[in-house]
Amino acid sequence: MGTLGNIASDTACVVIPPLAGIIYMGVGKHLVVAMIAGLAGAQAGFSANLMIAGTDSLLRGLTNEAMQGFIPGSTFEVDVTL
Repeated sequence: MGTLGNIASDTACVVIPPLAGIIYMGVGKHLVVAMIAGLAGAQAGFSANLMIAGTDSLLRGLTNEAMQGFIPGSTFEVDVTL
């Protein structure tokens, strides 16, 4: 859930911890631990997304410039427009 929270943008930091709390309480775990784990998962997985999101298109330019720095004359470019 934390990884796919990137699609929801900053809302993931508000929505995912309570959802984690509900799930943890359902299996008998501590609520505070669930909230901390949910927030950590949302923050750590913020840019690691399984689907193309807005952040990917913003970082595309930086990625292409970095590739030109490592591989001069390269014609390869990252394109996120499917």
